[in-house]
Amino acid sequence: MNKFLNLTLAFSILASSYGCVGKQPQPGETAPSFPYATPEIKQQIAKNIYNTNTPIPEDFFETASYFVMFQTLMDKGPEVFGNNIEQQTFWYYLFRLRFRIMEEIGPHQIDDMRLGAAYTEMMQSPFLSFIEQNPEKGLTIFADVIRYEETFPFNPQKGVEEARQKIKNTTKEEYLAQTGLAEISDEDLAQQKEMSLQWIEDVPDTFAPTRQAFLEAYKQELNRLKSGKSSEEFIQEQKDERGITEYTVHFQAPKLYPAEIFFAEFQLSPTDEDMRYSYPKIYIQNGGNLNSIRLENEKPLPHKIDLIWYSIIENKSYLLQAFLPFEEIKEKIMNSDAEWDAILFTLAPYGLVELFAFNQANGNKKLLAFFQAKEKDLSLQDFRLAGAEYENPSAPAEDWAEYQQNALKSHPQAAQHFEQNGLPKKDENFWEEK
Repeated sequence: MNKFLNLTLAFSILASSYGCVGKQPQPGETAPSFPYATPEIKQQIAKNIYNTNTPIPEDFFETASYFVMFQTLMDKGPEVFGNNIEQQTFWYYLFRLRFRIMEEIGPHQIDDMRLGAAYTEMMQSPFLSFIEQNPEKGLTIFADVIRYEETFPFNPQKGVEEARQKIKNTTKEEYLAQTGLAEISDEDLAQQKEMSLQWIEDVPDTFAPTRQAFLEAYKQELNRLKSGKSSEEFIQEQKDERGITEYTVHFQAPKLYPAEIFFAEFQLSPTDEDMRYSYPKIYIQNGGNLNSIRLENEKPLPHKIDLIWYSIIENKSYLLQAFLPFEEIKEKIMNSDAEWDAILFTLAPYGLVELFAFNQANGNKKLLAFFQAKEKDLSLQDFRLAGAEYENPSAPAEDWAEYQQNALKSHPQAAQHFEQNGLPKKDENFWEEK
């Protein structure tokens, strides 16, 4: 990453014209207007930085040329962005945002602490007193920076190939004119080119998610500033709205009708299907007992469940994919005066599933929803790969019938009831005997 940041030097030495990066504006093209980033202002900034009136490409400020401008900003100060302090603040914060995004690209996770540190560092700027004295104007500029970066996203990869080609094609005369040197040997010029080419690396795949994480965090901070609430108050309000809390999930099967869960996964967002929490293989041992999973740290309450389990007595597998009554769950779990601190799923024969709000201390429960799962074809081999509770590794079952017999040996009461009564009736009270 450090080598990539040194792209500044490669561009400042070898990029003598704007045409090498980006595209030229086409007649009739229009773009959203920003008060501190109009085409005229951009042209003036380019003149301040490069001392040229050459028209710049339309997307010049969103390409790799950004590094040259950032270096100039650090060397000459914010005056390169004009004499208007609001305009200077806009560009300074935009460049600091982009610089922090590039700094954070890497194998580490972009967590709240790193984002918070980046934001605090960005705000400690030459414009801090201006922002403190003009809070409303500061919020407007901050919002414009976020909106600009979303509308005209910085793309450090764009123009890199053109830059590499330009470095390769640079003549000795061009190099001497750009650097002000009197002479350079062919060997030294080749070495300088090679060094410049090495500095221009591909941007890691983590650039896009890192950039998105920063934008989301800064939008959240902007909302907090607008609300006038403290960080603690705002965070708690956001948690309450999204249903973020500590809670426990329980699974249960009737004593006479034990089950073995093959797969359990929750979707934790109403819109993002990739925001999920998965469980490893779950065993509901000695039917009727609770099997509890404590969620680590705080997580959003679930919006949807994907569940596959094996009903031992029936020798059948079931699949449940269902949206959960999120608002009801949140009302019960998030209410500090309520007695519920967990949710409980009960799995009964015929794919019947009940969802309860549950009190772990006294065992009280309140029904929230009822679901009907569908039968699911599940190969014994797939089931076995996830871990099978009633499997003998030295003599694995050949089919589901043999696996069922192995499982029944661990549930003698259920096996006896099955031998005497056969399969249950659908209207039977599965929970009569605990």
